[in-house]
Amino acid sequence: MKCFINDDLALSRPPEGPVASYIVPFAEWLGDRGYGLVSMRNQVLLAAGFSKWLGQKGIELSDISGDHPGRYLLDRAQRPKLGDTAALRHLLGVGARI
Repeated sequence: MKCFINDDLALSRPPEGPVASYIVPFAEWLGDRGYGLVSMRNQVLLAAGFSKWLGQKGIELSDISGDHPGRYLLDRAQRPKLGDTAALRHLLGVGARI
C-alpha cells in the first residue's frame, strides 16, 4: 500500500519507527526551502530508513541522540553521501518543532 507524502512523492509503504510521524513535516520543510523533487525524495527515503532502523534497534523517541544519525549511516549498506548526516539532523530538528 502506497503512502503519499505529498502530491509528488509517495513511499511504497507507510514509514515505521519512532520518527515516522516526522517524515511528512520534514518533506514539507524541504519543499518550503526549495529542494527539488529528486533531492526531496532521496532525503525522505533516508529519513524513512533511519526511522525503521531506530525501531529495529529498539531506540525510543526519547532516547534518540545526536550520535544516532552517524551510527545509522555507518550501519547502512550504502555508502553515505555528502549531506546525509545533515539531512537526518534536519529531520530531528523538524520533529522537535512539531
